[in-house]
Amino acid sequence: VIDEADRMADMGFLPTVRKLLDMTAKRRQTQLYSATLDNDVKVLVDRYQHQPVRHEVGETEPDLSTVSHRFIEADRPQKLALSADLIDDAGPTVVFCRTRHGADRVAKQLKRVGIKAAPIHGGRSQGQRTRALEAFADGKVAALVATDVAARGIHVDGVACVLHFDLPPDPKDYVHRSGRTGRAGNLGTVVALVPAAQKRDAAKLRKGAGIEGQLVEPDVSLLPEGHASFRDAGRSGRPAGAASAKGPKHPKPTRGAKPARADDRFRTERPERTE
Repeated sequence: VIDEADRMADMGFLPTVRKLLDMTAKRRQTQLYSATLDNDVKVLVDRYQHQPVRHEVGETEPDLSTVSHRFIEADRPQKLALSADLIDDAGPTVVFCRTRHGADRVAKQLKRVGIKAAPIHGGRSQGQRTRALEAFADGKVAALVATDVAARGIHVDGVACVLHFDLPPDPKDYVHRSGRTGRAGNLGTVVALVPAAQKRDAAKLRKGAGIEGQLVEPDVSLLPEGHASFRDAGRSGRPAGAASAKGPKHPKPTRGAKPARADDRFRTERPERTE
């Protein structure tokens, strides 16, 4: 039984999967499961299945018709303040990052500005992932900060928002990430933070996922009616665009903790191939 078969194929696990299958009995039943079974798994179907029968339950793609999509121009130093405001206003939010280290860092940064957050990724133990998911489902944690692979198993009712802190690599990942909200006919909000250097990537992503809309400035009201707008100066309680003589506040470091440098807090990471 191969679960998340398409993900195993498109993330480079095929050589290992094939090695394991070659060690099994020739007379066997091979089952592939996934939300989408596309051309990425064709090599497994052709080599290891004989006259396979395909079973489909429900829609092949998440229904995003009840979800509003927003793409916001924001460089890395702005992302944390925008994310904190969004989570504070929207409610239970799944935040997606490219890497494990990125998920850990963003979760810690959100905690420092008063947002209860928990990371979930392949580097965490099963117990840690289970506790994080339960805390999120019970409302003890407002933000679940996840990587793409870990997110495949996230099924929590009442997710108000999906935040793409880092842009996904392709439209398929965008759709699967975004499908964590707006489930069972409920309303949902999806927000993607787009650095200036990734504007073209965001445009291709929107086109590939069939999402309408344009890149907007961060001081525009971005949530459904009734929500507060983003405040680009941080979680200060001021209306969008209000000026501050003192500038944005930064959280005080805990006693004995080594103060983080700006270049450490926002250092770019190379994405990992495996979880």
